[in-house]
Amino acid sequence: MIYPKRQLILTAAAAILAGCVLHFLYEWQPSAITALFSPVNESLWEHVKLVFWPLLGAALMLSRDRPGGMRPWLLALPLMCALMLVLGWVYHLVLGGEAVWVDVAVYILVMTLGFWLAARFSGPFQGIRWLLPILAAAVLALLIGVATALLNLRGLIQQAQADLAEAQRQVTVQRQTNADLADAVENSGDSDRQADIARDKLGLVEPGEVIFYFTD
Repeated sequence: MIYPKRQLILTAAAAILAGCVLHFLYEWQPSAITALFSPVNESLWEHVKLVFWPLLGAALMLSRDRPGGMRPWLLALPLMCALMLVLGWVYHLVLGGEAVWVDVAVYILVMTLGFWLAARFSGPFQGIRWLLPILAAAVLALLIGVATALLNLRGLIQQAQADLAEAQRQVTVQRQTNADLADAVENSGDSDRQADIARDKLGLVEPGEVIFYFTD
């Protein structure tokens, strides 16, 4: 499909820039909504969002008033997402790379290739075979949504577990405090006990006593 060269370049640049912004969106504004569009961690799968949503948005803009114009973009979309996963897997897991500039270069390469590939397809985009890209893009969007929901659920579970652990710690501390108070009340008439409490809790000493401090 033929597009004005200037329009295609500007839209590609805007889509790449949008992907860079999406990379940090969840960090800036963490919520269930931003998690759908922005990576919530540094996993390869989460970074697929940086390809899927900007490329989909660009496709919607470029396909206005073009009947069937979305179909070549929907074909390129899952292919580019898969390519992003493969290249990320090879670089990070196989080669052990960690350079940020390589990640940025790979992202720009994938996005550029997506625009080039979609623009190279020619119509007519009709027939049942063109329903497959629509189905693939819909499945990919569903997977992104489900994965995001599962990550949010895991985060809620981890937070609940942390809250429970903190509550249990506070209960333990309170029980020890209650035991100390009960012991103090029970031995309130014991002068030796009172002297021990004065030494341990208040740091007081009787005349003639010497305190030794042992350090490692």
